[in-house]
Amino acid sequence: MFVGTLTVREYLSIQVFSGGEARRLTFACEMLSNPALLFCDEPTTGLDSFMAENVVQVLSKLAKSGRTVVCTIHQPASQLYLMFDRVMFLGEYLAFSRCTCIKILLLSAGGRTAFLGSPRECIQFFEDCDAPCPHNYNPADLIIHTLA
Repeated sequence: MFVGTLTVREYLSIQVFSGGEARRLTFACEMLSNPALLFCDEPTTGLDSFMAENVVQVLSKLAKSGRTVVCTIHQPASQLYLMFDRVMFLGEYLAFSRCTCIKILLLSAGGRTAFLGSPRECIQFFEDCDAPCPHNYNPADLIIHTLA
């Protein structure tokens, strides 16, 4: 099975795989069962920015092929944040909700849903709530800080 640039060097034993290679092998093994729902708990943690972006691209491709993909990611880089179809922020106040989710970025800062929608709608929503995102600033970081 070919999934983006995620490859495993089959000539090596698992003991000499890097952490990223072992993760990709685990991911490939899970994909063998062809799941309709894929829940990924922090799939980019510990990866460099190139591999983190590659993982999100692969997950996006899987979502576009008809699978439901749900991810939890804490403090995503701004380019990763904008790659998601829908984002959900949890906070103390129920503020906004809309759901036609194919793929979700779940960022937890409390107990109730504060926002659910596209990344760009989220930026606009918090701007409308007097919490604008400064230029050259990671929107996810601002929103997490605002909800904390």
